[in-house]
Amino acid sequence: MPDKSLWEKVDTGFKMWPPILKRSAGRPRTRKFIGVEEGGSGKKRRRCKRCHGFGHLQKTCNEPVYDPDAPPPAPPKPKRVRKKKSKPEQVPTCGNNTIPPTVIADSADQATSTAAPAADQAHAAAADQALAGAAVAADQAPAQVAMQAVMLPDYYCCMVEKLIEKLTRNGRNAVAINEHIFSTVDGIIGTFALGETYAAEEFKDISETMDLLSSSSAEDFFPGSVAGRLVDRLTGLAARREAIFRKLDRFFERIVDQHAAADDDGPAAARRKADDKGSAGSDLVHELIDLWKMEGNTKQGFTKDHVKAMLLDTFVGGITTTSVTLHWAMSELIRNPRVMKKAQDEIRAVVGEKERVQHHDMPKLKYLKMVVKETFRLHPPATLLVPRETTRHFKVGGYDIPEKTKVIVNEWAIGRDPNIWKDPEEFIPERFEEMDIDFNGAHFELVPFGSGRRICPGLAMGVANIEFILASMLFCFDWELPHGVRKEDIDMEEAGKLTFHKKIPLLLVPTPNKAPN
Repeated sequence: MPDKSLWEKVDTGFKMWPPILKRSAGRPRTRKFIGVEEGGSGKKRRRCKRCHGFGHLQKTCNEPVYDPDAPPPAPPKPKRVRKKKSKPEQVPTCGNNTIPPTVIADSADQATSTAAPAADQAHAAAADQALAGAAVAADQAPAQVAMQAVMLPDYYCCMVEKLIEKLTRNGRNAVAINEHIFSTVDGIIGTFALGETYAAEEFKDISETMDLLSSSSAEDFFPGSVAGRLVDRLTGLAARREAIFRKLDRFFERIVDQHAAADDDGPAAARRKADDKGSAGSDLVHELIDLWKMEGNTKQGFTKDHVKAMLLDTFVGGITTTSVTLHWAMSELIRNPRVMKKAQDEIRAVVGEKERVQHHDMPKLKYLKMVVKETFRLHPPATLLVPRETTRHFKVGGYDIPEKTKVIVNEWAIGRDPNIWKDPEEFIPERFEEMDIDFNGAHFELVPFGSGRRICPGLAMGVANIEFILASMLFCFDWELPHGVRKEDIDMEEAGKLTFHKKIPLLLVPTPNKAPN
């Protein structure tokens, strides 16, 4: 057995160490300090003998000698503390999507104005694949300028006359109004853009293109990811896109080649001179080809793919949206006989004894313009505006929108917002008598064509087509529903994705108001 007295000694030695160490740590230094001062915690601090300061030795003191008559030193400046940037609220994302979507049903002025940091258009997988990589939504500023320069509606008188003759020959039979409207708009824009009518033969392809451009793609949620492309392949969406875009690409390739061959036969100056004399001359394709040849060798050249992309913009964005808006306008008018009669009375009073509506009559048709505005409010050409991508963090309606976020403005919801519009579901054109609101992008309660730098370049031509065709149809005909059909029976159900068209086409019976000249 070990000696207990030895263990007791060892235990006593361990117990003695802590007090010894404590006394050693608290023993004052034998340095030249003078005076003491009570600290906030009750501990005493010793002053330096030289400067009466604290925290250093007299031997190493570099401060001036203490002068009891000197004024007290100025208090030190507070340290500048950098504020940490507050993290924005997390926006829900899907998968590894690097451009999370944010749908905005109000505050469109903040999201679409030129001052907002959401100026860049976002790209979708379908648009990027269109026309072999020439994205329809890409920013082609030179082409937009060229389009606006030549978009002069000089062609719709002839095409509207053909529409009136066709409806007059129909007699008292019901007609599908959407088909006649589409062929008329196709003739106007097709003649303006291509020199002749083409789109009627591609009607199904253009409608399918609208559906594909607005379809949800896995690649949109997983951009640049193999998984997104694989899912689109397995679902068949990628194959559909490739097939329809190849077909449209061949269609536009043929058009461009025909116009380029015509340019090679004679100089552009001779073509424009013939146009000035009233013969077949310049159209949009010729202008874009001239731009392509002038800027093709520059650093940011305008290529043939850009020409085809602009043509797709014209057909998809021009023909479809214009014809759908006219279809909705006639549907709302036939459901509201009071509004139709008031519009017809105004048109016939302005036109008078003339056989047809003329261009110079349009500025006088105030109520007709209100009818068009009300149609845009309830049935905008595009339910969702072209997506924007934020370039920096900013706020919309109290929500933090991070950088690189896809912002989508819901124009359909804005037009039916009860906080903005009284009786938003009712078709009441008179509401614009008291509200000074236009659709030119300056009033964000009504932005069917967008706003800011990305506003639709075909706004002027689209509105002119809608107003002139609608005025001519209301002036030349009285419209009735087929026998046995009441206005309450009209189905106003919407269908589509990018553009909401009427699911069931409208059938009307036209009765000529005046004999055609």
